[in-house]
Amino acid sequence: MLYNKTPLHRDNFVKLVKSGFYNGTLFHRVINTFMIQGGDPDSKNAAPNIELGNGDVGYTIPAELSDSLSLFHKKGVLGAARDDNPQMASSGCQFYIVQGKKFTDPQLDTLERKRMHFKIPQWQRDIYKNIGGSPHLDRKYTVYGEVVRGLSLVDSVAAVKTGTNDRPLTNIGMTVTLLKRREVRKLEKQLRKEEEYNSSILQK
Repeated sequence: MLYNKTPLHRDNFVKLVKSGFYNGTLFHRVINTFMIQGGDPDSKNAAPNIELGNGDVGYTIPAELSDSLSLFHKKGVLGAARDDNPQMASSGCQFYIVQGKKFTDPQLDTLERKRMHFKIPQWQRDIYKNIGGSPHLDRKYTVYGEVVRGLSLVDSVAAVKTGTNDRPLTNIGMTVTLLKRREVRKLEKQLRKEEEYNSSILQK
């Protein structure tokens, strides 16, 4: 699911997907309990052990960090990779999906004090403790979507063996497509039913 609160990133991703840009690219950087990264055009047909991650499309996307969702790195979110530019502008094509891990309150307290230098909202704390994520990325990278089906696949990719530069020893390619409107409506209906069911369980 792509966020409407990050229209520049949303529209760019949709444009690239429609063009078939991502098909055949690799998840070229994988770090277990952290994230999986892909979208480098140079990764198509790349030889084994070649360093990847420097390919781009010749432009960046301005950071969109004004909404709470675009700042929040819970497990399963889709974020834009970037270099160390001071404007925090995003790569025009490379992305990551957070796997992360679960945190305790003391661990989050330490992160706030030593790395983040701001307080994590309570509702986000609850998610980091019960679902997991990578909170040290908050407010530094634009998040523009999230996985709503198939989180186990993220775990599977994150668990593969890697070599130099965190590249998987066995290539993991991707094919990215957009759901048709009919498929989106069906999925949204299923998600609403699941949310209603979960809410009813919590109230009992």
